[in-house]
Amino acid sequence: LPKKSLFLYFNDIFCTTITLSPRRGYFIGYELMSDLEVKLMDALNDILGVDGTRVLNVNINKFSRNTKIQVIIDNKNGITVDECAKVSRITEDVIKLDDEFKNEYTLEVTSPGINRPLFLENDYKDNIGSKVKVSLKKLQDKTKNISGIIMEVVDKFVVIKARNKSYKIEFENIKKANLDIEIEIKK
Repeated sequence: LPKKSLFLYFNDIFCTTITLSPRRGYFIGYELMSDLEVKLMDALNDILGVDGTRVLNVNINKFSRNTKIQVIIDNKNGITVDECAKVSRITEDVIKLDDEFKNEYTLEVTSPGINRPLFLENDYKDNIGSKVKVSLKKLQDKTKNISGIIMEVVDKFVVIKARNKSYKIEFENIKKANLDIEIEIKK
């Protein structure tokens, strides 16, 4: 059997599980996921759907010597190290069933972090009233970067209020979007 190592670490924001060596688009912004990434995400979400944890994104990088698989998970109650480890074990089991993963790989399961990326339309709906930073693919109202509050999601658009102006942004024009959480440190 191939060598296997499991490393867990937890800091203020992220938890990650890394596993080495297996046994023998519909996203808003970012790069469209490949068919394989969508297939893995859907399989994991089908399994995880019961407890409220969901996979937000899967990124498979086959350009290096070892394939790197990154799985970003979230839960309305937050993500723990134990949850990352559980999803890592489930992901390994799903990967073992797929012929696409015959070589060594690195698996990283992580929370999205405090300034989490927004991938799906539901991510925007779940964060109405939250501050967000959005990078656009094409200029809109003479800008490609908008920082403001998510006001509503209508059809294929998100409405963001920034500097007393509302921007109705088509999801197809979003290159990248992240929550913009400000942490106040009291002395």
